[in-house]
Amino acid sequence: MPLERACMPARKWDSTLILQTIRRYKREGKDISYNEMARSHQGLVSAANYYFGSYRKAVIAAGIDYDKIRRKPNWTTNKIIQVLRQAHRKKLPLNWYSVSKRRDLLGWAGRAAIRKRAFGDWNKALSAAGIDPDSIRLYHRWSNDEILRALRARRRRKQALNTMALQEEMPGLYAAAVRHFGSYEVALQQAGIDPEDVKQRRQWNRESICRHLREFEENFGLVSQSLLRKYDSGLMRAVRIQYGNLHSAIEAAGVTNYSIRGKRSSTEKTKKRRKAAAVSRVP
Repeated sequence: MPLERACMPARKWDSTLILQTIRRYKREGKDISYNEMARSHQGLVSAANYYFGSYRKAVIAAGIDYDKIRRKPNWTTNKIIQVLRQAHRKKLPLNWYSVSKRRDLLGWAGRAAIRKRAFGDWNKALSAAGIDPDSIRLYHRWSNDEILRALRARRRRKQALNTMALQEEMPGLYAAAVRHFGSYEVALQQAGIDPEDVKQRRQWNRESICRHLREFEENFGLVSQSLLRKYDSGLMRAVRIQYGNLHSAIEAAGVTNYSIRGKRSSTEKTKKRRKAAAVSRVP
């Protein structure tokens, strides 16, 4: 335990003291990343979660660019393989559905593995780590014919076939349909089902769009036009209608990990907007 932490008297935190402390640590050149603060100043992190909703929001409220202070693992293919092998030895579930839901080192490694600059595909990452994808597969290995039969069967039974319902009830079928046919809409068409007949329209406004974009970033680690078209075309259409372009929607939502025209960064305009919002929230 660090000496400073051991000798630190108990504090009665409030929002003002939290912001002052974060700013002071920053001025003193201390590592104020979440991992370091959780290790050496858990009281501050807990208070930040209570008063601001998360440590990240407290840092932003203090006028500090969170992206510049957080620790970002440098995900090389060797590092990804190392994490996968460790998880396999611990007998952790390595099917994609389970890994994609994790918010730890394994989850981050999984999202890094499927990016084009790494392996581009989860099964390829597993194979590179010496793990047989079929041995850890949670869901049935679908063929084109089986996918189409399953979709037609749900249609005959009058079960919901809209994207959200299928993702919740049969995520393996939905993922297989997208993987085999390129998109869920194409799979429905190949099954002789009109995609327009099964859609249940979501009611979009700017607030719901921003919320869904943040959730998309949380789930996929990145927001881009190609990913949105593939996994949530309805959200992509709503973005165009409400904002005109993805860049404007990303700025409004405060998304930090995105890819537009080959670039991935937080714009200066976004940083200024965050600082202005942070100043307005300081007591």
